[in-house]
Amino acid sequence: MKDNAKELGARLAKARRDASMSQQAVEQATGIDQTVVARMENGQRKIGALTIKRLADLYGIPVATLFEAANS
Repeated sequence: MKDNAKELGARLAKARRDASMSQQAVEQATGIDQTVVARMENGQRKIGALTIKRLADLYGIPVATLFEAANS
């Protein structure tokens, strides 16, 4: 489970960077505290489905992108 959380977090962090957003910008856009964003990206916090959807929409990517294998 921890590895899955870390993988998802790493994909979220990459998507955020690809969208040229800082964690602070995510906080301003979503109301999710920057420290929570950091913990999600580090795999230290569980992420609900609605939050995943909100972040994917914010980053302009399909939710499925966050769950695809790295070599796909």
